[in-house]
Amino acid sequence: MRILLSLLVVIALGLAGGIALAVVEYGGPPKSGLALASPTSLELRAAQIAAAADAPRALVQSVDFDFGSMERGTSGSHEFAIRNGGSSPLLLEQGDTSCSCTLSGLNQNSLAPGESGTVTLSWTAKGITNDFRHWAKIRTNDPSAPEIEFAIHGRVLESIILQPELIRFDKPADTEWSGRAQVVSPVLPDLQITGVELSDPALAEFFAVTPTPETPTNPENKSQWSIQVTVKPGLPSGSIQQKIRLLTNFADRPDLELTVAGNIENDIRVRGARWNVTSGTLNLGQIEAGKEAVGELKVLAQGDNRDQVKLSVKEVRPSYLQVVIGEPQALAGGQRWQIPLTVTVPADAPAASYAGTTVAPAALIVLETNHP
Repeated sequence: MRILLSLLVVIALGLAGGIALAVVEYGGPPKSGLALASPTSLELRAAQIAAAADAPRALVQSVDFDFGSMERGTSGSHEFAIRNGGSSPLLLEQGDTSCSCTLSGLNQNSLAPGESGTVTLSWTAKGITNDFRHWAKIRTNDPSAPEIEFAIHGRVLESIILQPELIRFDKPADTEWSGRAQVVSPVLPDLQITGVELSDPALAEFFAVTPTPETPTNPENKSQWSIQVTVKPGLPSGSIQQKIRLLTNFADRPDLELTVAGNIENDIRVRGARWNVTSGTLNLGQIEAGKEAVGELKVLAQGDNRDQVKLSVKEVRPSYLQVVIGEPQALAGGQRWQIPLTVTVPADAPAASYAGTTVAPAALIVLETNHP
């Protein structure tokens, strides 16, 4: 059985040179021409109010909401009421927020005299701290209240804890690897792991996930589960990431997500200064027209057949790329062997782009080996 190594080459030719998240719902597009007062002193503000007998007035009953406690990872929302107590239209517009929040909705952008509206502040408790507070501001054309800050605060609880949330591994492709995580609950004595889902079905056959109930090692915990993850032989070389979703019998708690990521090393692999292991590409960058460009790679061989590996060029696209395979060299006293590989774009190559995109696919080099 022969192994085919596919090398992608990215070139351009013929050129000259997973915190807490809060969202304020704001329905409808902002209106243009919004004039916001920005007084620099109390005297100026008083003068503005006195001069505008028909000014709008932004009246709110509450600007702060205590949601008490909620489960980490869950979402909540609260409506703040706002009324125009003035005699001209009250205009409302997005302001600043305390986090990566977006002001995406207010049930209307303008309130007529006497009319009321609502500001909805929505959030998801994702922060690492127990105490939670976030705010979002609404700007108005009320000279006495050019900006109103609405806030929510409370405490975030964690009934189910996954430790760790990320497991990393590095292993040869022909070996098996195992890792372990724990799921504990300080409040649920009857916690159950009811199911397991993998984010990448194409690689699912190489991952075995085994949840097992255990006696809590910490007396403060009411229940504990061990999550054994086994990565089987046969995965392709390169970076691998699999997200494992753990389903539980606790309806009020979002499902847990365990990420398993690492690197698979085959007996034959490619290395080089411009070689991207993750994407499998040799990036030659931008090449000036009429000039030659050279990329150098090393094909490394290890394992029982390391000193017998031979390479040959099976396919080159486009055909004007020049691929030269050098003589094998022993490394580390023969523990590994290295085969130099040179890729050359000749000076007379036609203008083209092989940027590795849908419009300009990367150039391709396929090497055939005699490795079993």
